[in-house]
Amino acid sequence: MNKTKKIFSFILGVAALVSFAGCNAAKEDITKVDVTASCTLKRSAKDKTFDSDGIEECVITRYTDGDTSGIKGKKSGKSYTIRYLAIDTPESTAGYDKWGKAASVWNEETLSKAESYIVEAEGSTPEKDTNGTRYLGYIWYKLPNETNYRLYNLECVENGYSKNNCPATGKYYEYFQKAHEKAQKLKLHVFGDDEDIYYPEKVNNVSLKELKANPDKYYDKSTSIPTCVSFKAYITDLGTGDFRTVTVEQYDETNGNYYTYQVVIGYSGSRIFTISTKNSLMRFIGWTTGEGSIHGCTALAGASEDSMYTIREMQNYYNENLSMQVSKAEVSNKTLTLTGVVNINGDDKTVTFSVTDDSFAAEGYTPDYEGKTVTASKAFAKTKELQAFTINKLSELKVS
Repeated sequence: MNKTKKIFSFILGVAALVSFAGCNAAKEDITKVDVTASCTLKRSAKDKTFDSDGIEECVITRYTDGDTSGIKGKKSGKSYTIRYLAIDTPESTAGYDKWGKAASVWNEETLSKAESYIVEAEGSTPEKDTNGTRYLGYIWYKLPNETNYRLYNLECVENGYSKNNCPATGKYYEYFQKAHEKAQKLKLHVFGDDEDIYYPEKVNNVSLKELKANPDKYYDKSTSIPTCVSFKAYITDLGTGDFRTVTVEQYDETNGNYYTYQVVIGYSGSRIFTISTKNSLMRFIGWTTGEGSIHGCTALAGASEDSMYTIREMQNYYNENLSMQVSKAEVSNKTLTLTGVVNINGDDKTVTFSVTDDSFAAEGYTPDYEGKTVTASKAFAKTKELQAFTINKLSELKVS
């Protein structure tokens, strides 16, 4: 009987210990766990190639953004563009989102410290992403004087530069989920509302003249920190290709000069960019690049004037070589106003041309334009109804 009681007491004790240990495990503080260190590389890359075996030692040849890099296999000698599996950092190339450039900088800063790299596919052979040009892979790296490799993709989530994008069927799903929970609890980067130094949200209204004259004022090359700027300009060239950069122009009344600038829109399908003609007047908002352009000009239909989005002010703002048969000419306060019929987009309209010049103030000046044909090399609409146009310089008005 005593023996039976002892056995029963022992069983109860073991059960209590198991229960206690389970409670402690349940109370584990995920914020203090190095999730990346707990995930280890199980496969060997020795004498393996990425193409045939889904794993290979490699070198990093370029850093594209926070979740894409170029590599070259050490054994195969083949070059690949690797889209990192299980993560999706904010945009810094196709667009410009908060924490996008920060993730890109962190990608290069982290991996450039390593002495060895391994690329690993999800399965036994690599697969391409949806655009068909990039291979999907995990990037493992080993620091000098370290024995184990660390999984960069996982560390990216753990540090809050990406949310968990790993499917439940992914080989490292449980680790990615833990990393996600940790970053979320700590409110790191994409999980919080901290300030991103690479994404300043104070909008600076500037002219293209100012941007071109003082580029270093608006982009710190020593830190790669940009400035958020806004300006109104009209599009003169829509650019070509999938990755779109448009050319814009602005007239400066103080010196009579035109200033051009490049605006990086990104991939045409990645953002809602509501332009249909190159002569649109836009209010651009974007971030300086340090390369004579701004980036991140996401346009949104219906955006308000005080929003952080690029908006279209007028669709048919700018016209080249607009010809008029003049029926009336008047001068007042150094401004010549011509009235006549022009053809705009296939429609004949009665409109006015206005141009200001000191020569119109000369004593006894009488305009001699009636009955003649004039052509404006650059005409700018004053209203959306396209009934009145401004010509910035008299030299841009030719009489024939």
